[in-house]
Order: sequence, then C-alpha cells, then structure tokens
Amino acid sequence: MSHSLAEQSMVSLGRGLSILTAIADHGEISAAALSQMLGIPASTVYRHLSVLGAHGLVEDDRGWYTAGWRAVAMSGRNLTHTVLAVLATDVLIWTESALQETVGLAVRTGSHAVCLRQTRGRLPDHVSFRIDAPMPLCAGAGARVILAHSPPSLIDTVMARGAVCATGRTWDVTDLRVACEQIRRRGYETGRDEPRRGSIAVAVPVCLRGEIVAALSAAGPACRCERPGWVDRAHRLLGQAATTLVDRLQAADEDQHARPARSAPGPASDSIPARPPPPSPPPSKE
Repeated sequence: MSHSLAEQSMVSLGRGLSILTAIADHGEISAAALSQMLGIPASTVYRHLSVLGAHGLVEDDRGWYTAGWRAVAMSGRNLTHTVLAVLATDVLIWTESALQETVGLAVRTGSHAVCLRQTRGRLPDHVSFRIDAPMPLCAGAGARVILAHSPPSLIDTVMARGAVCATGRTWDVTDLRVACEQIRRRGYETGRDEPRRGSIAVAVPVCLRGEIVAALSAAGPACRCERPGWVDRAHRLLGQAATTLVDRLQAADEDQHARPARSAPGPASDSIPARPPPPSPPPSKE
C-alpha cells in the first residue's frame, strides 16, 4: 500500500471513530448534526454510518443514530442490558407499529433510570425519550415502574431523599410511596407532561424470575392520547410486548447455559427465538 493510500485509510478510520464516539457521547444524533459537529461532508457521514451499521456498531431509528448491539457490548454495560438491546429492537418496532406512538425501553443504572432504546412514533409531533440520559427514579412513568418493583432498600434510599423535583412536579415521600403501591397493584403507570409537556405516557414492568429488568413505555401528545381507550390499549399492547421480551430473555438465558459462553450476543436474527405476537385486535387509527 502506498504512503498516500495508507494516510487516506487512517483519515477514514479516524472519521469513523469520531462518528462512533459522537454517537456514544450524545446517546442519539442525526447524520446532519454529525456532519455539522465534526465538519465532515454529509455524504461521507452516511457512508461511514452504513459501514458501522453493517458491523452492528450503530442502529438507525428513522434518521436518528444510536449505539448498536456490538457497541453496547463493548462499552462494558452489564450483560442484561446488552441482551435487552439485542432482543428488544423488533419488540419496540412491533409495539410502535400497533400504537403509532413512540415506544421506549428503560433500565436502572444505580439509583437512576435511562432509556436504552426507543422507536419513534410515525405520526406528526411524536414524543421522544432521551437515550442514555440518567433520570431520577421518580421522573417519568417508566422510571416509577422500575422504582416500584425495585428492592426495598433502594426504594427506602430514594424515599429518604425527601422532595424530588422531576419534570415540573415535586414528589414528596408520601406521594411517591402511594404511587409505588398503586403501580404494583394495577401493573402499570401513567404519566402526564413526561417526558415533555403536553404528553401522556404509559409504562409496564418487564420482570424476569420475580425481578424487574426493564420498563416498556409508550408516549404521545395529549391531543391524540387523551382519547377514550388509548391508555387501556397501550397498557394491553405493552403487556404483550413485555411478555414476549421476557420469553426471549428466558430462552436466551437457557441457550447461554446450554453452550460455551461468548463475549457478546450475536445479531438479533441469530438470537431471537420467536417473533412478537400479532396485534389483537389490529391497530386502529385513533
């Protein structure tokens, strides 16, 4: 390889790594924003994104790019989060297709919740979650679902902090304790003005062997989601999605114990034991 060709290869590698690093730093970002931020032509950015995507290092959610399953595995996140990122992708797509509103997967990291993955709603003025942005365990329907099903010691720690400001609302110990009890009793949580003002969200737990591993949430603008029946329908569809995801996690765990361990799960097409169930009834435009 000539000296000039080697230099070109190094420049190309550097650009690819810069793009991957920017995606990791921002959680999610558009190609246009990457081009402007890094000073790289948009056509070049798209070429690198295509290569990174082919290797499982980035994923494209309707023009918004997030870390792919292989990048998640290499980042040092725990195995459960890595498996979730792989197995949940088309579950989120299926649920969004049925509801036509944004659907996200949140997990707990320490005393905070983060959105690990989302599929944006296809309708105008859709709501978006912030990928990889730590939020208090009372800030949002999904976060409260995780808190309500967390170990008593963690719940006590959060309660001991007293009033916590989150998304424009102040929770005190009594209100938060009552909310957790209600979530456990009815099996889901709703939120208004979370993750943004003028929105409505519904969340359900994803529990494996009696322990919560994640929360699935759907959110949309109040102008659409305040209509009669939307919350009940979202609860039902999210429940189906959570059941499918739990089945996949159990199958993946059994498969992991049945063969030699490997450092990261394979692509979703190799790992997912079953497709999500079809919506019932078919999605309607509400």
